[in-house]
Amino acid sequence: MRLARLERGECDLEMDDRRDLDGIFASLHGGILATLADSAVAFAMLTLIDIDSTLTTIEFNIRFLAPCREAVVARARVLKAGRTLLTGNVDLQGQTSGQLFAVCGLHLHALAAAWPERAGVKRGIFPRPIERSRG
Repeated sequence: MRLARLERGECDLEMDDRRDLDGIFASLHGGILATLADSAVAFAMLTLIDIDSTLTTIEFNIRFLAPCREAVVARARVLKAGRTLLTGNVDLQGQTSGQLFAVCGLHLHALAAAWPERAGVKRGIFPRPIERSRG
């Protein structure tokens, strides 16, 4: 997965054609497409909220329209950004053909800025995983 475009309230993530990620019907597994969509909309939303906030997905809906057998781009945009609730959608399209493989609607919740510090998360522009000592 790679970031192709990031603008205020919008994000495009691309993924190469990966046959090792196929489901049982020789097309990209739907869970991979869903993960790509969820990540793309989260990045788009992070451009609109307080830098110290954290997002969590609270509702996720995906409609698969065609099997994906090529490199794919997830085009996300924020439809509404409230104080704590953000709504967005994602189109998953073939990078070469432009064919629409799936559409996705999501709601994410912006958590209080103080929460990450209580959980031990180090903050930057985007959330980073919790760093744990191995000692």
